[in-house]
Amino acid sequence: MNEIAVTVREVSAALALLEEQSEQISSIVGVIHEIADQTNLLALNAAIEAADRGIRTRFCGSNRRLANQKNAGRCKTLATH
Repeated sequence: MNEIAVTVREVSAALALLEEQSEQISSIVGVIHEIADQTNLLALNAAIEAADRGIRTRFCGSNRRLANQKNAGRCKTLATH
């Protein structure tokens, strides 16, 4: 009967240690989730900024082409007069 009591105490101690380690792991996983969320927000922000720069670049390029076309047309008009 004494052996059973000793075994129960050992198992109880092991379970208490397991519970403590489980809480530590849970805390670490929570930190990892927070880091992942922040990383995802940063990546989303970077993608939005890159898309915005791409749109602005295309817009400016289109405006430059239109300006060059208008200037070329003006130069032709001036050259023929």
